[in-house]
Amino acid sequence: MTDIADLPRTVGRLENDVASIYDMLTGVQATLADHGRRFDGITTILADHDRRFDSITTILADHDRRFDSITTILADHDRRFDEHDRRFDKIDETLAEILRRLPEAS
Repeated sequence: MTDIADLPRTVGRLENDVASIYDMLTGVQATLADHGRRFDGITTILADHDRRFDSITTILADHDRRFDSITTILADHDRRFDEHDRRFDKIDETLAEILRRLPEAS
């Protein structure tokens, strides 16, 4: 147990300890405030990136629509080329038949 004579010295030490704790808390509070400001800055940067990604997403969606349109056009051209191939095949068959029926040149 503490002696009554040591009581003022013990109280003084406790007061110093309390003052030290308050100084440490002030430092922690300043650090927390700094971290808060930094997080706010990061939040602003992330919001800017989010807007940019939204813009990129819109651009990519537009490109996707355009590619779909081009794909449709190319599919139509492919169908038309298939029709032309069939017509040329018929013409080849007709010409082959005509050549078969022609008399041989002497």
